[in-house]
Amino acid sequence: MHMKNKTIRLGMHNTFAKVDDILQSEYLSFTAPLTGLADKLYVVGPMLALCKILEKKPRLYWPVNRHCNGKFTDFYNPDFECTNIEMSRKYDFSQFDKNTFAFSGGIHPEVIYGMLGHDLMPHVEKEDFASLSMRMLTEIPLQEDVQKKLDAILQKHWGTTPIGIPMRVTDKVIATATKKSSEIDQRNLRKLDEESFDLIEKHTTEGTHFFLATDSEKYIQNIKDFVEERGCHLHTSEHTFDTSSFRQTSLDSAFIDLMLLSKCKKLLLCGPSSFGKMAARIGDIPFVTLNTQGTQTRLKEKLKYRVKLFLLKNLRLKW
Repeated sequence: MHMKNKTIRLGMHNTFAKVDDILQSEYLSFTAPLTGLADKLYVVGPMLALCKILEKKPRLYWPVNRHCNGKFTDFYNPDFECTNIEMSRKYDFSQFDKNTFAFSGGIHPEVIYGMLGHDLMPHVEKEDFASLSMRMLTEIPLQEDVQKKLDAILQKHWGTTPIGIPMRVTDKVIATATKKSSEIDQRNLRKLDEESFDLIEKHTTEGTHFFLATDSEKYIQNIKDFVEERGCHLHTSEHTFDTSSFRQTSLDSAFIDLMLLSKCKKLLLCGPSSFGKMAARIGDIPFVTLNTQGTQTRLKEKLKYRVKLFLLKNLRLKW
């Protein structure tokens, strides 16, 4: 039983609401993060699961920006309310309903459960919530044209189930950029590339089929040469690349790659990105990661986040 008039944080921003108001509302409103496609989907699944548990109608806000340059309804055909909003670097809460949940990028279902489970779903186990989150996401029907395109590629390339390689250069660039200047750390970028090829080689035997999901024409040619020299086969989906854009492939192309990765027998995660991990969750398939844990900047940001989360959960402090 929750405490009368108890107030909780609505995600990871300085917005709060009473538990009673949430439980008595017909709708449960939430916004996807301002970051990339996988980060957004990481939030959609758990919040749909929370709606189901609380018996609320979902209301999704989907930010469209340079990190994710398309609408949720471009590829999903949801049976719940969804509003696509142009929004760039910062949430504009005036565009949302009162008591809208908002989370930062990279938040997994287990973290959302840790923040909301005690107050909103005390009788649900964390593992059950994580499982329900992925089921709710995968049960959203795809748009007909997206499903047809996905089926066509599967029919063409999936005679032998491949090993998936998500290698998105923009994620590597973001991961190796310095915090203050946002300049690319070329040394760390080269290190990530070297370790990626080492990881691929460890899983290479003659005749192995690989599927490469990338936003870089350079990676396609380099990895094609690399695996074919070892008697292996490389498959890719057919993309149009735009080197003038921050994300060099369209959201539709990225989504198709995400779904195809989820159909692989296992994934080799060649970089610090949530894209491959999201695909592994959707398909419930194993994945192998690089030995590296990312750049020093990345490590410091992770440590900073964990300290903040500890303070939030244990001391109820705002940030």
